Amino acid sequence: MSKESLTPYEAQIKRISFIEKAIGEGGLEKIPISERDQNLALVYNLNEELTAEKVGKIFLNSFSRHSFRERVNQINKRFLATMWNKASIQLQTEHPLSELFMKRPYALNPVNVRIRELILKGASPKDIERAEGKAALANARKTLDKRGIEIPLMPSSYTDFMAKAEKETDDAKLQELLEANNLPVIIKLQTRKKSKEVLISLSNVLREGEFHYHLKLRFFLGKIRAAGIPGIPVNTATDKSKYPQIYWIVYRKHKQRIINTLENDPDLQRFR
Repeated sequence: MSKESLTPYEAQIKRISFIEKAIGEGGLEKIPISERDQNLALVYNLNEELTAEKVGKIFLNSFSRHSFRERVNQINKRFLATMWNKASIQLQTEHPLSELFMKRPYALNPVNVRIRELILKGASPKDIERAEGKAALANARKTLDKRGIEIPLMPSSYTDFMAKAEKETDDAKLQELLEANNLPVIIKLQTRKKSKEVLISLSNVLREGEFHYHLKLRFFLGKIRAAGIPGIPVNTATDKSKYPQIYWIVYRKHKQRIINTLENDPDLQRFR
């Protein structure tokens, strides 16, 4: 890949790869650079959230604040060039010096750093949205995607949701779809569609299974979820609503599976 075809993010990945391999070859012991400057360059290259100014404040206390950026870049360039000169021919060929000198990507802001940490911990998009806000999540998706960190999309339209729900077969992922969407809006959209419904109310399933469920929908949903079948309560009340409007929602394609599960539960025979 030529220098011109590399983005700053791709160049950063290759730069980190070079540093790690050069260290593996014993590069730090070979270069005539002070320990402070080595540490400065390593921190600057391996911590994407740190700007040159921040790194300068850590390592260059004797310098003027206005010279931090220039001095950090000088030290880093000398570090990379020296490491490259001491590297093996194979490593030099894999990582041309011109690529190592390419522009560094903009540092991640604190919000994106926090979102990246949430993703690495396995947080869902809905969890991230609750923690940081919808706008921050949208901005982070664009920024982190360029760095190879993918934030799954939260389907916002009924059509998109329907396509994902019909295709997916894993119960856990189907449950995540329910939890990651604006279901009140989807339920309202569903009533206007002539296409096959993806979601269905639990009360409809119970009626078909000939269960008496009066005021026991939460209990039935608990039984369904304990069996690993996706389902969720959805409050569709608005600010103008006088009373809560709760829908107990399951997937239509699980209807017979739900009925079979409930029919075989001895605790539920009194509701038949």
